[in-house]
Amino acid sequence: EAKGKLREQFHFLRSPAPWLIFAATMFGNAGVFAWFSYVKPYMMFISGFSETAMTFIMMLVGLGMVLGNMLSGRISGRYSPLRIAAVTDFIIVLALLMLFFCGGMKTTSLIFAFICCAGLFALSAPLQILLLQNAKGGELLGAAGGQIAFNLGSAVGAYCGGMMLTLGLAYNYVALPAALLSFAAMSSLLLYGRYKRQQAADTPVLAKPLG
Repeated sequence: EAKGKLREQFHFLRSPAPWLIFAATMFGNAGVFAWFSYVKPYMMFISGFSETAMTFIMMLVGLGMVLGNMLSGRISGRYSPLRIAAVTDFIIVLALLMLFFCGGMKTTSLIFAFICCAGLFALSAPLQILLLQNAKGGELLGAAGGQIAFNLGSAVGAYCGGMMLTLGLAYNYVALPAALLSFAAMSSLLLYGRYKRQQAADTPVLAKPLG
């Protein structure tokens, strides 16, 4: 009986839905961390900040993380978690591209660094909700899988950003694989939405009893 209950916790993995959410979690985190792992040299050598200014910059992006999480929670009652996550990933893609093209402007780099980090933590709640919605009977396993995907994304992102540096490119180039990874996260969510719509269309509607 215990083995049967344990086996039931893995049933939700038969559907592509949780795997797409895992992918969105991993790619979304990888996208931001491909750039954020090198935030200090980026801000110093691309944006032109001094090393002493990094304390202020880290406080700013930390504030963005807090506010991003709060904003995501505030709007979760008005919009679906899928819409929040997909739009947030899109905003992160745009912010990372701006960090690549306009990193030499101090104010611009601060604004979009703030947006990137706010977006990363704004993704947390909607992605967790989507995981729980698609992990019926295996909620604990789904939550653990989400954390694994998050941690894996950190490593993948740092590696992809580092590849730009091994090629001898400037630090602003780490934002290019970052944007690509975030785009992959958004694409995973769009595929998830398409799958759920197709699933709903294929589900027969039960006729209501007369009388």
